[in-house]
Amino acid sequence: MSCPDLKIIAELLLYKNYLFTINQQKDCRETARNLVDFIEYLQLIFDEMKSFCSPYILLQLIIEQSINMNIKDAIIIILKQYQLYDSNIPQILNRFFLNENQNELNENDDELCFVDSLKHEAHDDKLIFDNDDIFNHASRLMYALKRNDLIFITGECGTAKSSLIRLVERTMNKQMSANN
Repeated sequence: MSCPDLKIIAELLLYKNYLFTINQQKDCRETARNLVDFIEYLQLIFDEMKSFCSPYILLQLIIEQSINMNIKDAIIIILKQYQLYDSNIPQILNRFFLNENQNELNENDDELCFVDSLKHEAHDDKLIFDNDDIFNHASRLMYALKRNDLIFITGECGTAKSSLIRLVERTMNKQMSANN
């Protein structure tokens, strides 16, 4: 539906304003697409949008505003600021943008989805840890590895750090062999 050039510009503006990192390329691309589609949809249904300004300027204003808040709130503020807000805007926004809090909760759940298999593997290998935080950290490490994210394991060398790495390695190897 939307102009590919405007999507590329939206992506660049999102990166330029540090709203996404290079590791979040998929999320950035999806946000850019939704933002451009939203602006183009508004231009189709509201005559005032056509005479307001170019979609690029509106896009830039929204992205700059969203540095300090979520994108839905930024859109509402910009539209109100330029007297382009309509009572139908929240419904239209919900078509293009999922609830961002829900996305954060889902990602946090995804990061911790390996805890049960890690605990099972630790029990099988007779590894004992002082608290359950090690399993949360190990699950986040596995999630990062599966997404091919760049990871750094900081801290002093010691048995806890090496046990964490060994636990993750064994669990991943067991999961990979089960899949094959």
